Amino acid sequence: MGRSDTRRGGSRTLSGVVAAWRRGARADEDRLGVPELPICSQGTFAHARMVWRARPRTGKMPMVSGRQGERIRREGDRMGVPTPEQIRSGLERHVELWNAGDKDTWLAMWQSLITGEPTMEDPVGTPLKRGWEQMSDAWDHSPNEAWKLTIETLYVCANEAAAVIRNDGNIDGTPISMRSIEIYAFHDDGSSHTKTYFDQPAGGEYAQWNADLARG
Repeated sequence: MGRSDTRRGGSRTLSGVVAAWRRGARADEDRLGVPELPICSQGTFAHARMVWRARPRTGKMPMVSGRQGERIRREGDRMGVPTPEQIRSGLERHVELWNAGDKDTWLAMWQSLITGEPTMEDPVGTPLKRGWEQMSDAWDHSPNEAWKLTIETLYVCANEAAAVIRNDGNIDGTPISMRSIEIYAFHDDGSSHTKTYFDQPAGGEYAQWNADLARG
């Protein structure tokens, strides 16, 4: 004999109550527009339905199945804050690629570390640079072939890093050696913000680019 539910004057088996509840839940979901997800295994189907129920009410759940679902999950795993080890390694790689003049690999490295939007004040007091197009422009307006970087001090604490970097090169044939203080912060949404502090050499292409950005 199964257990029975005698509430409301009725007598129903437990299995009958569960079946009725499931029919009601499915009817509610159909009314709300739950998509039929083409996922084969019972476990992944249940997971997809759980994700649907937890969705923001202003958005729609993507149709997720098979390899597409795995791709979306992998992309989700990449979002967020890199580890201190990844930050340190990324900054060391940044200097290495800058000195090698390898722009494409340099951009790809930063994009692997920053999965959201990058922003940069370089130096502080100049117009904010936003997005990958302006990161690419920053490279193009810098004296890369004649400018080498050396990390003198690097501290990484949680999601932020602070570095003292020696800059050696020349602008318009004049040798220059200077230091910059650089602060990097990485955020939960995959974005980053960089602030640098240095006396911007006058007459260089980068200083002119900053002046053009300021004029709009």
